Amino acid sequence: MAGMASLRLHYGPAAPICLAGCPQHATLALIPEFIDAGLDILQSVQPRAVDTDLAELKREFGRDISFQGSIDLQHTLPHGAPEEVRAHVREQMRAGKPGGGFIACTAHDLLPDVPVENALVLFETYHEFGAYGA
Repeated sequence: MAGMASLRLHYGPAAPICLAGCPQHATLALIPEFIDAGLDILQSVQPRAVDTDLAELKREFGRDISFQGSIDLQHTLPHGAPEEVRAHVREQMRAGKPGGGFIACTAHDLLPDVPVENALVLFETYHEFGAYGA
């Protein structure tokens, strides 16, 4: 990952480097190599993909890399009731927040199939439970 050294040189040693992609089983197997190469954030955790349990990822790698994403856009946001959305967001926050290194957000952009009410519940839940210590 020679490109990471170039990014650090260009942006400075303190600039966080994020790999934006769609972590799937094959990508997740590379997390130790990403860490060794200096990657700071892995985005976007897909909660319905194989081996992407956020709590497990945090336990195994959370001291060395941050995770972004994990809010389900495939089922919960477009098809769930507002109470299900709220419960899912809280569950993901409970899994991701311990020890820091978690950026709560959807696994991808909000799409047109997400009901407005569910999007509002998503943001309300972010505000209510998103702060560390909350």
